[in-house]
Amino acid sequence: MLDAIARTSKSRGKDNTSVSEQIHDTEVVSVAELRRLPFGWGILLNRNGRPILMQMTRWWDRKDGKQIKEAAGRYSKALLAELESKDPAPSTPTDADRAEDSVAALDPVPETAPAIPVR
Repeated sequence: MLDAIARTSKSRGKDNTSVSEQIHDTEVVSVAELRRLPFGWGILLNRNGRPILMQMTRWWDRKDGKQIKEAAGRYSKALLAELESKDPAPSTPTDADRAEDSVAALDPVPETAPAIPVR
C-alpha cells in the first residue's frame, strides 16, 4: 500500500530563491507485513477513506451463520436450476436483474434480523 508524500526543496541563489515540490509514493505497509497479519485480521480499503485494520469473523461463527448457510443453499439451488433450464435467462439485463430485487427474492430479511457488525 502506498501513500503520497510531498517533499519541498528550496534553492537560494544570489538574486532569487527557488522552491519546488515533488510528490513521492512511499510504502506505508509492505506486502511482507500484510502477509504477517495474524489469522483473522485484514485491512479494509475504502475508496475515499483511510485503510482500517479489522478483526474478521468467519461467517459460520456469526449468530446468523445458520441463516447465511440456508440462504447460500437456496441461491445454489436457484443457480443450478437456471443453468440446467432449457429456457436460459436473457443476456440483456432487465429490471429483475437489479441486485436489490434478486437478494430480496432469495432471502427476505425478517424485521428481527440482526444487524451485520462492522468492526
